[in-house]
Amino acid sequence: MDEGVFDALQVIPVNKDKSLLYILTRGIAPGVYTSKSQLIRDGLQFRGGTVTVYKGSHAEARCIFDDWKAHGKVKLLKKVIGAL
Repeated sequence: MDEGVFDALQVIPVNKDKSLLYILTRGIAPGVYTSKSQLIRDGLQFRGGTVTVYKGSHAEARCIFDDWKAHGKVKLLKKVIGAL
């Protein structure tokens, strides 16, 4: 697992059979994302945040996110209003 937005965006999957998932724990819409573009557009709204790259199933990533949320490690940031 890697943390940080810039680090997360640079990770390239070694095993093409396993896709990367992005667990956003601090951003506009925290959750599990399946693509970098979706993460940036919907989860981060082109702002900063905290991202962990996960190599595994979506169900596993969701369990990790839910656990972190239950332990207060997820933070919702306010949306940017107006043009970006």
